[in-house]
Amino acid sequence: MEGWRSAVDKIKSRTFLNEESEAMHPPPSQAGWLITIGIVQCVWKKLSEEQKFKYPETRNLSEDALENTFYPIHLCCGSNDNLSVGKFIDDLKTVIINGLAYRSL
Repeated sequence: MEGWRSAVDKIKSRTFLNEESEAMHPPPSQAGWLITIGIVQCVWKKLSEEQKFKYPETRNLSEDALENTFYPIHLCCGSNDNLSVGKFIDDLKTVIINGLAYRSL
């Protein structure tokens, strides 16, 4: 947990400069990192206290599997940021069927 606290301090202390070397408003990614680290700390606190976990397996916190699931759907429907539930389900079925057909070749 000390490593996470140290990381939070380092992230908070970063200053971002514009082209004229003037301090500018931090990018959204900085706040995102702080939120993510805070959530990981809360999850770990619960797991270690209530479930008696001895150490965190942070590699299991990766979003790669989720991204790999939704990337083909994104390709299928283009850059539509406001999918309806029906359209999402249709695209998911298409991706699954195409994947099964590709594997059978």
